[in-house]
Parts: sequence; structure tokens; C-alpha cells
Amino acid sequence: MSALYPVYIKLEHQPCLVVGGGRVAERKVERLLKSGAEVTVVSPDLTPELEKWAMEKKITWIARPFQTDDAKTAFLTIAATDDETINRLVESKVRAMKRLINVVDVPDQCNFYVPSIVERGDLMIAISTNGKSPALARYLKEKIYTWLPKDIDRDLEQLGQDREEQKKSTPDIELRKQRAEQLAQKIINRIETQDLS
Repeated sequence: MSALYPVYIKLEHQPCLVVGGGRVAERKVERLLKSGAEVTVVSPDLTPELEKWAMEKKITWIARPFQTDDAKTAFLTIAATDDETINRLVESKVRAMKRLINVVDVPDQCNFYVPSIVERGDLMIAISTNGKSPALARYLKEKIYTWLPKDIDRDLEQLGQDREEQKKSTPDIELRKQRAEQLAQKIINRIETQDLS
């Protein structure tokens, strides 16, 4: 197997399809909505939360089993049913269209993986084991959460604001770069000296 190509994808206003209406599908839909995707769920039944999102028009619900045409316009598809036959059907149809497909917990049927995510505000750290051990990825995620300062999101927000101000007030790119590195180094020093015991 080739090495993965790590990438963050902008999904805002992109049509995404989730096949399945259970708890796993719900988690996948929640993440897609957070990314601004336009989500369609195909499933005869939904969890109460998915049903609520459908009623609130946050998602489009097609209340029946998957059909090939469902994936025609989807930029990205996630198969999250508990039926291996349906998941395989979804995977084969989407792969034939040369589109992105993820079959939950079946790495061999995916052409992209959803990594374990550490997120604090705009800071996002993705952890992947190339599909070999989701359990190890979850463990590392928890370790990183304990290591990160609780207010790292505020620090990053401040760095971003300062960067925008410097773009307007300091035409010299090298000076801007030095200023950004100095401010970042203060945060790095604080992280390195924190007590993790």
C-alpha cells in the first residue's frame, strides 16, 4: 500500500452523502455539518438526533435504502450502515465514479480515511495510523489533549489577529515574519515549561 497523502479538505457547500442512519452515521454527519457540508442521508430509519436535523433542514433525508443514483452528485460519500452488503454496494458504485468513499471501519474499502482529530478552536491536529490501529490513534489523541494548554485556541486567535494587523502596518515581509516567530515562540516556551505531572 502506498503512503497516504495528508490533506485538509474544504467541504463548505459541498454535497456529501452518508448512507446509514444509526449512531455511527450520526457522528459522521455531525462532523460534516461542522465543516459546512451540504449533507444528504440515505436510510429507511434515523436516530432521533438525525431526525431532528432533518426536521430542522440541516440535512436532507432520503427515507429508503441506497440507490446508485444517490451518489451521483456527492463530492464525498460515507457508508455507515451495519450491513456489509450495502456498504460494499455503496463502495463499488462510488469508486466506479472516481469519487471519495469511506466505508466506516473497513480500511480496504476506503480511498480516504477520517483521522482521529484533536481540535481546539482553529488548531486541528489529525492523527492517522494508515488504517492499522484506530485504538492507537484514539490513545494518542487523548495524550495530545492532556498536553495542549487549555487556552491554546485563544493564543492562536491572537496570533491570527496580530498577523492580519502586521500585513496592514508592516510592508516588510521579513519583519512580519520575525514578529510572528517571536510571538509564536512565547507560546511555545509556555508549552515547554508547563507541568504535565
